[in-house]
Amino acid sequence: MSKPLIGRIVRRLRQEQGLTQQKLAARLGISTSYLNLIEHDQRGITAALLIKLTETLQVDLAALSGSDERQMEQALREAFADPLIGSEQVPDSEAQLIAVSAPAAAQAVLGLYRAYQAVREETGGITLPSGRKILLPNEEVRDFFHEHANHFPELEAAAEALGAELPAATLGMNHALAERLRHKHGLVVSVA
Repeated sequence: MSKPLIGRIVRRLRQEQGLTQQKLAARLGISTSYLNLIEHDQRGITAALLIKLTETLQVDLAALSGSDERQMEQALREAFADPLIGSEQVPDSEAQLIAVSAPAAAQAVLGLYRAYQAVREETGGITLPSGRKILLPNEEVRDFFHEHANHFPELEAAAEALGAELPAATLGMNHALAERLRHKHGLVVSVA
Protein backbone atom coordinates (compact mmCIF):
# COMPACT_ATOMS: atom_id res chain seq x y z
CA MET A 1 0.00 0.00 0.00
CA SER A 2 1.27 3.46 -0.77
CA LYS A 3 2.12 5.98 1.93
CA PRO A 4 -0.70 8.17 3.17
CA LEU A 5 -0.79 11.59 1.58
CA ILE A 6 -2.06 13.75 4.41
CA GLY A 7 -1.21 16.96 2.52
CA ARG A 8 -3.83 16.28 -0.13
CA ILE A 9 -6.34 15.50 2.60
CA VAL A 10 -5.55 18.80 4.34
CA ARG A 11 -5.92 20.67 1.03
CA ARG A 12 -9.25 18.99 0.24
CA LEU A 13 -10.64 19.71 3.72
CA ARG A 14 -9.45 23.32 3.52
CA GLN A 15 -11.09 23.79 0.12
CA GLU A 16 -14.32 22.12 1.25
CA GLN A 17 -14.53 24.67 4.06
CA GLY A 18 -13.88 27.56 1.67
CA LEU A 19 -10.61 28.57 3.33
CA THR A 20 -7.64 30.00 1.49
CA GLN A 21 -4.16 28.79 2.33
CA GLN A 22 -3.51 32.19 3.87
CA LYS A 23 -6.56 32.00 6.17
CA LEU A 24 -5.85 28.45 7.32
CA ALA A 25 -2.16 29.18 7.86
CA ALA A 26 -3.07 32.22 9.99
CA ARG A 27 -5.48 30.13 12.09
CA LEU A 28 -2.79 27.48 12.57
CA GLY A 29 -0.09 30.03 13.35
CA ILE A 30 2.19 28.90 10.53
CA SER A 31 3.36 30.57 7.35
CA THR A 32 1.42 30.20 4.11
CA SER A 33 4.51 28.76 2.41
CA TYR A 34 4.83 26.10 5.13
CA LEU A 35 1.16 25.13 4.69
CA ASN A 36 1.74 24.97 0.93
CA LEU A 37 4.64 22.56 1.49
CA ILE A 38 2.46 20.44 3.79
CA GLU A 39 -0.35 20.35 1.22
CA HIS A 40 2.11 19.18 -1.43
CA ASP A 41 3.51 16.48 0.89
CA GLN A 42 6.88 18.19 1.03
CA ARG A 43 6.82 18.63 4.83
CA GLY A 44 5.70 16.41 7.65
CA ILE A 45 3.25 17.45 10.33
CA THR A 46 4.11 17.51 14.03
CA ALA A 47 1.71 16.05 16.58
CA ALA A 48 0.95 19.52 17.92
CA LEU A 49 0.13 20.84 14.44
CA LEU A 50 -1.97 17.75 13.72
CA ILE A 51 -4.07 18.41 16.82
CA LYS A 52 -4.40 22.08 15.86
CA LEU A 53 -5.51 21.03 12.36
CA THR A 54 -8.25 18.79 13.73
CA GLU A 55 -9.52 21.61 15.94
CA THR A 56 -9.30 24.28 13.23
CA LEU A 57 -10.89 22.16 10.49
CA GLN A 58 -13.35 20.66 13.00
CA VAL A 59 -12.62 17.07 12.01
CA ASP A 60 -11.55 14.11 14.06
CA LEU A 61 -8.09 12.62 13.79
CA ALA A 62 -9.41 9.72 11.70
CA ALA A 63 -10.33 12.18 8.93
CA LEU A 64 -6.66 13.10 8.64
CA SER A 65 -5.27 9.57 9.02
CA GLY A 66 -5.92 8.66 5.41
CA SER A 67 -7.44 5.29 6.36
CA ASP A 68 -10.68 6.00 4.50
CA GLU A 69 -8.71 7.12 1.47
CA ARG A 70 -6.52 3.99 1.57
CA GLN A 71 -9.61 1.77 1.69
CA MET A 72 -11.12 3.69 -1.21
CA GLU A 73 -7.82 3.47 -3.11
CA GLN A 74 -7.77 -0.32 -2.66
CA ALA A 75 -11.38 -0.61 -3.82
CA LEU A 76 -10.59 1.53 -6.88
CA ARG A 77 -7.59 -0.65 -7.72
CA GLU A 78 -9.78 -3.75 -7.56
CA ALA A 79 -12.40 -2.14 -9.78
CA PHE A 80 -9.82 -0.92 -12.30
CA ALA A 81 -8.22 -4.38 -12.37
CA ASP A 82 -11.46 -5.98 -13.60
CA PRO A 83 -10.72 -6.99 -17.21
CA LEU A 84 -14.22 -6.01 -18.28
CA ILE A 85 -13.68 -2.42 -17.14
CA GLY A 86 -11.08 -1.89 -19.83
CA SER A 87 -7.70 -2.90 -21.10
CA GLU A 88 -5.94 0.27 -19.96
CA GLN A 89 -3.98 -0.20 -16.75
CA VAL A 90 -4.73 2.54 -14.24
CA PRO A 91 -1.54 3.19 -12.27
CA ASP A 92 -1.78 2.87 -8.48
CA SER A 93 -0.67 6.48 -8.18
CA GLU A 94 -3.76 7.59 -10.14
CA ALA A 95 -6.09 5.46 -8.01
CA GLN A 96 -4.50 7.07 -4.95
CA LEU A 97 -4.87 10.55 -6.42
CA ILE A 98 -8.56 10.00 -7.15
CA ALA A 99 -9.22 8.55 -3.68
CA VAL A 100 -7.50 11.42 -1.88
CA SER A 101 -8.24 14.39 -4.12
CA ALA A 102 -11.70 13.53 -5.39
CA PRO A 103 -13.42 11.21 -2.91
CA ALA A 104 -16.91 12.00 -4.23
CA ALA A 105 -15.82 11.03 -7.74
CA ALA A 106 -14.17 7.90 -6.34
CA GLN A 107 -17.41 6.98 -4.54
CA ALA A 108 -19.33 7.51 -7.79
CA VAL A 109 -16.93 5.22 -9.70
CA LEU A 110 -17.20 2.57 -6.97
CA GLY A 111 -20.99 2.91 -6.97
CA LEU A 112 -21.08 2.32 -10.71
CA TYR A 113 -18.76 -0.66 -10.34
CA ARG A 114 -20.94 -2.17 -7.59
CA ALA A 115 -24.02 -1.68 -9.78
CA TYR A 116 -22.22 -3.31 -12.70
CA GLN A 117 -21.25 -6.28 -10.50
CA ALA A 118 -24.82 -6.64 -9.24
CA VAL A 119 -26.24 -6.65 -12.76
CA ARG A 120 -23.60 -9.11 -13.89
CA GLU A 121 -24.44 -11.43 -10.98
CA GLU A 122 -28.19 -11.06 -11.48
CA THR A 123 -28.08 -11.82 -15.16
CA GLY A 124 -25.49 -14.57 -14.88
CA GLY A 125 -24.99 -14.26 -18.60
CA ILE A 126 -27.46 -13.99 -21.44
CA THR A 127 -30.36 -16.44 -21.60
CA LEU A 128 -31.22 -17.77 -25.04
CA PRO A 129 -34.81 -18.64 -26.03
CA SER A 130 -33.83 -22.29 -25.54
CA GLY A 131 -33.15 -21.54 -21.88
CA ARG A 132 -29.40 -22.03 -22.24
CA LYS A 133 -27.31 -19.29 -20.69
CA ILE A 134 -24.41 -17.71 -22.51
CA LEU A 135 -21.69 -16.74 -20.09
CA LEU A 136 -18.92 -14.29 -20.73
CA PRO A 137 -15.78 -16.13 -21.91
CA ASN A 138 -13.83 -15.51 -18.72
CA GLU A 139 -16.80 -16.77 -16.67
CA GLU A 140 -17.05 -19.93 -18.77
CA VAL A 141 -13.35 -20.65 -18.26
CA ARG A 142 -13.62 -19.95 -14.52
CA ASP A 143 -16.65 -22.24 -14.20
CA PHE A 144 -14.93 -24.99 -16.23
CA PHE A 145 -11.87 -24.98 -13.98
CA HIS A 146 -14.08 -24.85 -10.90
CA GLU A 147 -16.21 -27.80 -12.07
CA HIS A 148 -13.06 -29.87 -12.56
CA ALA A 149 -11.38 -28.63 -9.35
CA ASN A 150 -8.36 -27.71 -11.49
CA HIS A 151 -7.72 -31.43 -12.00
CA PHE A 152 -7.43 -32.93 -15.49
CA PRO A 153 -6.06 -36.51 -15.25
CA GLU A 154 -5.91 -37.08 -19.03
CA LEU A 155 -3.87 -33.93 -19.55
CA GLU A 156 -1.53 -34.82 -16.69
CA ALA A 157 -1.04 -38.36 -18.05
CA ALA A 158 -0.28 -37.01 -21.53
CA ALA A 159 2.19 -34.50 -20.08
CA GLU A 160 3.96 -37.25 -18.12
CA ALA A 161 4.14 -39.47 -21.21
CA LEU A 162 5.53 -36.62 -23.29
CA GLY A 163 8.03 -35.78 -20.56
CA ALA A 164 9.26 -39.39 -20.56
CA GLU A 165 9.84 -39.25 -24.34
CA LEU A 166 11.84 -36.01 -24.30
CA PRO A 167 15.60 -35.91 -23.85
CA ALA A 168 15.12 -33.53 -20.91
CA ALA A 169 18.05 -34.98 -18.96
CA THR A 170 20.52 -33.90 -21.64
CA LEU A 171 18.83 -30.77 -23.04
CA GLY A 172 16.75 -29.51 -20.13
CA MET A 173 12.95 -29.63 -20.22
CA ASN A 174 12.39 -26.18 -21.75
CA HIS A 175 14.92 -26.75 -24.54
CA ALA A 176 13.61 -30.28 -25.17
CA LEU A 177 10.03 -28.98 -25.50
CA ALA A 178 11.16 -26.19 -27.83
CA GLU A 179 13.01 -28.71 -30.04
CA ARG A 180 9.97 -31.01 -30.18
CA LEU A 181 7.73 -28.11 -31.21
CA ARG A 182 10.21 -27.13 -33.93
CA HIS A 183 10.68 -30.66 -35.34
CA LYS A 184 7.13 -31.96 -35.01
CA HIS A 185 5.04 -28.82 -35.64
CA GLY A 186 7.38 -26.33 -37.31
CA LEU A 187 7.02 -23.86 -34.43
CA VAL A 188 9.95 -21.81 -33.25
CA VAL A 189 10.06 -20.82 -29.59
CA SER A 190 11.65 -17.48 -28.89
CA VAL A 191 12.51 -16.45 -25.33
CA ALA A 192 12.74 -12.74 -24.70
